Amino acid sequence: MTLLRAVGVARSYAGRPALRDFDLSVAPGEVVGLLGLNGAGKTTAISILAGVLRPDRGSVEIDGRDLLREPLLAKRALGLVPQEIALYPELSVAENLRFFGRLRGLRGRELESSLAYALDAVELSDRARDPVRELSGGMQRRVNVAVGLLGAPRLLILDEPAVGVDALSRAQLFQLVQRLARAENLGLLYTSHYLEEVAALCTRLVILHQGRIVAQGRLDELAASVGEERVELEIEGPREAIAAALGAARVERAAGERLVLAARGELASIVAAIEAHGGKLKQLRVLGRDLESLFLRLTGSDGEPLPLVESAAGGEVRR
Repeated sequence: MTLLRAVGVARSYAGRPALRDFDLSVAPGEVVGLLGLNGAGKTTAISILAGVLRPDRGSVEIDGRDLLREPLLAKRALGLVPQEIALYPELSVAENLRFFGRLRGLRGRELESSLAYALDAVELSDRARDPVRELSGGMQRRVNVAVGLLGAPRLLILDEPAVGVDALSRAQLFQLVQRLARAENLGLLYTSHYLEEVAALCTRLVILHQGRIVAQGRLDELAASVGEERVELEIEGPREAIAAALGAARVERAAGERLVLAARGELASIVAAIEAHGGKLKQLRVLGRDLESLFLRLTGSDGEPLPLVESAAGGEVRR
């Protein structure tokens, strides 16, 4: 079963594409991470998926309901946690939740039951009567999540929910996200600028670059799909001649005495080529296939769309 399905979604502003051929799905119990540099199209994507912005083309379904044709029914299954803290600081936590609950159409016992569930989920039942302004930044973030949980949505979109909080508050938010996915079986779409955060939390990753999805799949799938292991070399000697000898196709970056290149299982021949051209290897570091390396490679600044390749396990990656 799929809680969120977006197919062929596109949107332009003044003739300039902001999102192109956007396909995405989220299943129950899944945490999907949406990554991208500023201007990659994340905000446009979130706005469309939340029903705030209409796409130029494509379709979005939430829990089997077409978001464009049945927006009210579709949005009943959707909760949104915006990046900005959208709370009234002078009101108490409970008063904020009641206000936003009424906006969702909740009344009476249903409202109070939903309020109690949301407070319990974010572990703030004991602060229900406190004014929001008296809470720490991390607690305010958790109240923000509680608002998104009103009405018991099956799909929750979290737009950088941990931005600007301390390490302890971030860890508490991470635990909350994991609990919502595992214990409550919610589907979650999670955007973030913290790469290590997404790597730890998300079961699947979607990387946007210039309005297109350039990678989609589990981290291990995508890292394997990108290809060769890379090494960073620190050398003495004629760097340009050494780089030319190693081959322009495999040298990814050259700066000062450092070269980053694809190893291709040929470390011995790399060292031999350096020495043959009058160089000396001062240091060699094997670069792992971590999320940061993957992200930087897939969002390079060449400005050209990267060709799509399918990973062996069904993920997708553009090279």
